[in-house]
Amino acid sequence: MWILNTLPEQLPAIDSEISVPELEISRLQCNSLSESQSYTQIIDCNTQYINQLLHYSSEHTSPVISEQICIASINAAYGYEQLAQQIRESAYSDDSNPVDSQQWQSSTNYNKRAIGLLQFASSVPMISIKLLTMCNQYASLYRLNQQLSMVLLTISKMRTRLYPAGKDKYSTLLSFQDSDLQSLSAVSMPYAKLAIGCSGVCDSIQHSIESVHLKTQVLAMKRFLDCLSLALLSIFKYDKENDTDAALDMINTAIANIRPLLSKDQVNLLQNNKSLEKILVKTKFWKESIKDKLKNKKWVHSKKRDKDSNSSYLHPFILEVIADFLLPLIMVLKVRYDTTNEFIFDNVGSNSSHNWVLPQGKAPEVKGVRFFFDGSTLTVDQQAESENLR
Repeated sequence: MWILNTLPEQLPAIDSEISVPELEISRLQCNSLSESQSYTQIIDCNTQYINQLLHYSSEHTSPVISEQICIASINAAYGYEQLAQQIRESAYSDDSNPVDSQQWQSSTNYNKRAIGLLQFASSVPMISIKLLTMCNQYASLYRLNQQLSMVLLTISKMRTRLYPAGKDKYSTLLSFQDSDLQSLSAVSMPYAKLAIGCSGVCDSIQHSIESVHLKTQVLAMKRFLDCLSLALLSIFKYDKENDTDAALDMINTAIANIRPLLSKDQVNLLQNNKSLEKILVKTKFWKESIKDKLKNKKWVHSKKRDKDSNSSYLHPFILEVIADFLLPLIMVLKVRYDTTNEFIFDNVGSNSSHNWVLPQGKAPEVKGVRFFFDGSTLTVDQQAESENLR
């Protein structure tokens, strides 16, 4: 769920004194796929090259060969992570079965392979500090992806509670009742803790990421997670603790967090908390626009920046989640809390100033599969790969 402009990496030329024709052919084949959209080809080609390099290095150790193994592993891991992302997008967009556990599990399995390859690459002897840093950077981002997948799975489950599948699914939100809030509050606290935990991971890894481009994406992702967690906690405050004032303060804070990630059009609608029907109509337009960006992979890898907002630092898939789920949810909650507070306080209101404390977050455990070289091929520890989605 990151815009990775620099991957796949180009494999540098091998010094002529240790150049082997078979290795050179494989290296050139890998580089020829750099702009390819076939992630399976990227995986297969780089994995085949890794096998050849490992076999060669068993008799001829060299920092140059180690560098080739590491870069090819980074590229193969990138291929696995992109396949995982494609499945995430498919699972989320599947209105007929938005919580298909098999799709989410398949995505996680690819993600674990990506992490495992980077772990293997970081253990290769004689690699440079630069490459080791690169491996650790991408491993951190891919681990966070695995945790974010759990957040997205919970969002998919909540969508089925918010509105049914179908062309007019948003019409349900226009008649949102307290009974709907009761249904959401049953899961809002554990889901919020998950989002808070992932936000904490964003805090912890941003300091270890050297790329300004990627660091900015992590900070934008944290804003998204903070907004989501506040929206979910507000439901708990409103329904379970009957604290409408804190609920309203939380949703206002959530809006403040998400505003820098929105387009001007979205901000204008969000500022008018009575425009729920209009924002739901607009949501369909936003979703179609974002889906076009998801299909256009050149946009994902482009170095151009949308100056309209910081949304350009978020993957189009997360922008779709914001438009499809988070903004409509915020709008319907804002209207509900405003109406309730006006009734309770007779249009006077209360001056709550964050008189609430966020609960302790809990990010899910992350595991990558273990890769090892059996003397012939780079092999996956099947037991590690078969672990269930956490």
